[in-house]
Amino acid sequence: LILMPLASLAIANSGWLGSSMANMGLIPADTDPNQIFLVVANLVTKPGMFGLILAALTAALMSTIDTLITAICAIFVNDIWKPFVVKDKEDTYYLMIARRVAIGAAIIGVLLVPIFAGEKSIYIAHGKFISTVTPAMIVVILLSVFWKRFTADAAFWSLIIASIITAVSAWNPEMIKPIAHGISDEGGYKFMRAFLGIVSALGIGVIITFFTKQKSDAQLKGLTIDSFHDARRFFKGSEPNDDFNTIKVRVKLREVEEDGVVLPQKVAE
Repeated sequence: LILMPLASLAIANSGWLGSSMANMGLIPADTDPNQIFLVVANLVTKPGMFGLILAALTAALMSTIDTLITAICAIFVNDIWKPFVVKDKEDTYYLMIARRVAIGAAIIGVLLVPIFAGEKSIYIAHGKFISTVTPAMIVVILLSVFWKRFTADAAFWSLIIASIITAVSAWNPEMIKPIAHGISDEGGYKFMRAFLGIVSALGIGVIITFFTKQKSDAQLKGLTIDSFHDARRFFKGSEPNDDFNTIKVRVKLREVEEDGVVLPQKVAE
């Protein structure tokens, strides 16, 4: 409720500033919208800060990439390789597997570059990928947390099948038309593709759930919203401390003037 609106404002700021600058004649009115961030950043951060801004942006992107690769390694080793392929091995073995998975994930990412480079902009390419993977994932997470009857088999197959359906719709947009709610098919229903993923994952997950066995309450402890306190206890390793006793601290500051600037005495020293 707090960070998401701030993130939206941060993302949209370059567009708002660019529109204002174009109206004031500071930048050409026909500036390419796909280049508006670079144009605005170059003007606002002069002199000397533009390179730092680009370096920070590149660092943020690299941080996101290595975080996602680390997550892929952890999921593959802990949820697939260790339980189903090779069990009860030393940690050095699983570390080696994780390193190999990281290299493989990076190579796959590089190989996907030509596919996404074919889009008109990186935003459209990013949206196509997000609308393919994220909707099914969100449905699985929400059902897992809020519905105790939801099973692991249903989560697995709804995620796989719904992602495949959504991916196929990228090449066959007519699949989305029945749920497009009158939205024009120009552009291949980019946004409604995500809705197709949500509907598919929800329907498949609910159907498979009723044909698979539910886990016991003991097995689900700490995994659903009604056992939230058990999850906190498990995460901390002991009983959570909810007794937030406040302590009042009184501080006396004496102001001194230092070259025309008034500073607290401790700061001035």
